[in-house]
Amino acid sequence: MSSKVDVGLLLESLRSNPMPQVRLAAMNSLLKELRSAGSSGAAAGSSIAVMRSLRACLTDSGKEIRANAFRILRHIVTNEGISSVVLCMRCGIDLFVVRALTRDNRFDLEREQAIKLVRALLDVEGGAKVLSPGVVRILVSLAENPEDKMRIVALETICEIAVLNIQLLASCAGIRVLFAALGDVVGKPAITNVMVSTLVHLLDSHPTRRFLRADVELESVISGLTDPVSSPDRIKACTQILALFLKTWTGVIYLSMNSKRSLKAVVDCLSLPNDVCRTAVLEMLFGVLGVKVGTGNSSATPSLISPASTSKKHQYVYNNVIVEREAGGSLVHFQSVLLVVFMEVGLLETLSQVVQTENKEIATLATIFASEIQQLSKTLPAKHAAKIQSMAGLFEMASNFQNEMDRHCATAAFGHIDSFYEKSQAIRFADVKEVVGGQIEDTQFKAIVAEAEKMFLRDSGKWGWDFIQEFLLVLLNNSRRADEVLKSTKILKRLLAFFKPIGSGFGSDMSLEDVDILKNTGCNLMRVLLSCNEGVRLLAESKFMTEIAEEFNKLDPINGPLTADALFVKSRMEHDASGIYFHFLAELSNSPSGMSILHRFKIFNMYYLITELQSRQDLIFALVGSVDFTRDGTHERVILSKLMTSGEKDVRLFATEFVGKLLFENSDEGTREWCVEVLVVQIYDASKEISDKAKVSLEAACDLPGVVEAILSQNPAYQLDSLTNPVYMRFLRLPAGFAYLDSYDYIRAELAAWIQFGIFNYVTRVELLLDEFYFKPSSQTTNSLSFPLHFYGELTQTAQGCDFLRESGHFRLFANIILDKKQDSVANVSCLKACLWAVGHIGASNCGVGFLLDSNLLHSIVEIAATSSVLSLRGTCVYVLSLVGQSTRGVEMLQELGWDVLQSSRHAPVALPRDLLNLLDLKPWDFTSSLPEADESQALIRSSNLDPTEQDILKNVGMLSNHILAKAASKNLARLQYDHEEYFRNTSLYLCVMSLLSRMHYRLTVRRFIQQLFEKLVFDEEVLELSLNRD
Repeated sequence: MSSKVDVGLLLESLRSNPMPQVRLAAMNSLLKELRSAGSSGAAAGSSIAVMRSLRACLTDSGKEIRANAFRILRHIVTNEGISSVVLCMRCGIDLFVVRALTRDNRFDLEREQAIKLVRALLDVEGGAKVLSPGVVRILVSLAENPEDKMRIVALETICEIAVLNIQLLASCAGIRVLFAALGDVVGKPAITNVMVSTLVHLLDSHPTRRFLRADVELESVISGLTDPVSSPDRIKACTQILALFLKTWTGVIYLSMNSKRSLKAVVDCLSLPNDVCRTAVLEMLFGVLGVKVGTGNSSATPSLISPASTSKKHQYVYNNVIVEREAGGSLVHFQSVLLVVFMEVGLLETLSQVVQTENKEIATLATIFASEIQQLSKTLPAKHAAKIQSMAGLFEMASNFQNEMDRHCATAAFGHIDSFYEKSQAIRFADVKEVVGGQIEDTQFKAIVAEAEKMFLRDSGKWGWDFIQEFLLVLLNNSRRADEVLKSTKILKRLLAFFKPIGSGFGSDMSLEDVDILKNTGCNLMRVLLSCNEGVRLLAESKFMTEIAEEFNKLDPINGPLTADALFVKSRMEHDASGIYFHFLAELSNSPSGMSILHRFKIFNMYYLITELQSRQDLIFALVGSVDFTRDGTHERVILSKLMTSGEKDVRLFATEFVGKLLFENSDEGTREWCVEVLVVQIYDASKEISDKAKVSLEAACDLPGVVEAILSQNPAYQLDSLTNPVYMRFLRLPAGFAYLDSYDYIRAELAAWIQFGIFNYVTRVELLLDEFYFKPSSQTTNSLSFPLHFYGELTQTAQGCDFLRESGHFRLFANIILDKKQDSVANVSCLKACLWAVGHIGASNCGVGFLLDSNLLHSIVEIAATSSVLSLRGTCVYVLSLVGQSTRGVEMLQELGWDVLQSSRHAPVALPRDLLNLLDLKPWDFTSSLPEADESQALIRSSNLDPTEQDILKNVGMLSNHILAKAASKNLARLQYDHEEYFRNTSLYLCVMSLLSRMHYRLTVRRFIQQLFEKLVFDEEVLELSLNRD
């Protein structure tokens, strides 16, 4: 009871006590009371009283008091939900939010708390539905003003409203502001990504798309490229925005409207006499097609192409431009569609003109791009690939003798492309010759040896380490010459002496690059010496091994503490290159002769000693990071197993991470099995961090050959969680794994969970993954995007799993939902996507595709891909049909329906319709305008009982929204304020003005002018309450 009395006294103080200190103290006490009471406490029962008291605080002249009132209101809204939001609107809190946000930067504290309150209102479920138009109008005005500090936050809030209540935003002219801000917000990728993702969401389905004007809104971005007064920053921003749109299915389909007019305009920008624009467009096209370009080393030889291909990327340098192309990943679907679309709008023909430009950098980019198009066309089905690779348009131009200019451009383009490939082949052949550089003539070899002898007579600080490394590589390719050098010269002896621990030739505090050079040189030296008998003898008899053994012996605690000059003292491990000696010894362990030397000097005994030195984790980490663990039954594996089970936590974690990398990077079957065995043991580690690290490592390697079988052979029984579940799902690929999981009743429980919420969570995960992937900066992205595992797809990998699914009846449920094709609500679209993904993963296996044979599902999915009004749903269908294309029978079924599938070992199958226009066809829609049609000021005057002066004031306030009439209206209002100052202290008139501000669009400067007219207003609580109740 006392709590209620206390709250009543606090509210009374807020309403009637004008002292700022008293009000602030009462507000702090009220906030504490509200927090202790909670959402269902005593204070919540008197929310109307709290709202009125806080509203009184919002009329206070002190900005700290107003800011605190907004802070308490935010707490109430967050705790009490939609009922408090409705109450805020009823009590006119939105009126004071508008007043606060209209103020200038002197009131940043109050403005910040006000906009935080707006964000809290939107966070409440249903809050956007009851938000007043006046609040949205002021946010739009803030977003229009580039100078305002709150602009970015206002834009983010508008984006949130667009998703939650598009009709309200459209009625307040908010959509126009988003498109206008796209080109203005330069250098702020975070807000640009938010705005683009919001606009993509609006364009995705008809209920929201109808509020946007087709062929008008987004084209303003394209016009930024062609505008002759556009700055380089604006051009760059426009291309980045277009790239984001082109990385979404919605954006691609929208830009392909009206015979791809927008994309044709983008390609035509390459013909403009604006080098900044052409470069930006070319870089954008490289990016959306998954090719990264950058400036090469200025010292590189011109026209050098140096291939560095791996299984996942291809990299080369052409005319000092570094080009890197990723291979594989789900983005190949977009590459395929965009390639076809851009070819149809004449990209290759336009490039043939660009290669003739006087700007060599642009000509180089155009040549590379034309060549990359030929490579990327391999990701297309045969029909489209043949069309691109034949370069029919260029051949037609080259053979057109009626137009000499076009013919010259086309033939020159062919010449550039041919030159590109000729240089590529020539340099590749040169690289092959370099690899076999050991096969050099005797006279040339003698000259190299003589040069080496002369160099080694000098001080080590003047040695040429590049020459030394090349010399060692020559010896590695010919052990006979290594033996000859050892017998006839002292070159290798002097080099080995340089690496002696005592009196070594290298100093302290070397750069990482220098340390790497020494490590690589020393390791190559060990390999050269071990390749011949003379070298083995030199290692066994030299002081090199003796001194290393002596330094290791110093680590034994029996011999006392290490001196400052000891090789493996902690300070030298940190600042010197002492750690490289572990790599040298690791090279010795790779040969029988080297192992004999290691045993002779009892090196492995020292290794075991190091594992006991828990205070010297630096030595343990250096040891683990250098030795080879690929041989079975060796000391190295025993040492690592010991560290993983009996070391300190940091050591166990390091060893676990190391084994995880070894598992993923090594292709030896025996090594993988051993890694799996020790990682499964680590799952039971007492440390959750180590256990989780082992689980993550196992899950990451499950797609490698033999790993799932190796895990299953360990009969793991670890607890099911988010880290182990992907591993368990992969067990379903094996009959033995299915039986193992069925014995634990895992399959039945997981099936029930997936049908209830798993299939919907999967859609959310995939779309979040795609959004994160597309809206990352291009420098941080790769094309190696893979979708998460799907339970139904894993379940149907075996005949037992297919029988289990058939008995559950889930596939029939999915089929019925897809055949119904309901897309009239967000919930139905989400459900349809969930079923499509499930069916796609089921049909991806040769066992699961049988479910599709017994239904007409593929025909329905193809129809959805061609006709759905939800554009992202079409993209989902492309992914789903591509999944079906992973099975042989699925390919045949798709071909019967007019879809071609490209099977490739480099990436997942790509399914595309033979007639791409069916997939990209989008008819223009009727624009739905939500803006007021009549003069709102006249309508408000007619509906209010106002005297002539009040009517004149409202009329001029209404005229301020028209920039043509605004100057005269502002003068009239200034005159009226001077002549009739009392009217501008009238609460009723002010409320009419605020009503007008919520119905019409005003710039922020105009809003501030209006608020200044009523600066001396003192709110009448009775009039305010009466007016709000009447509304």
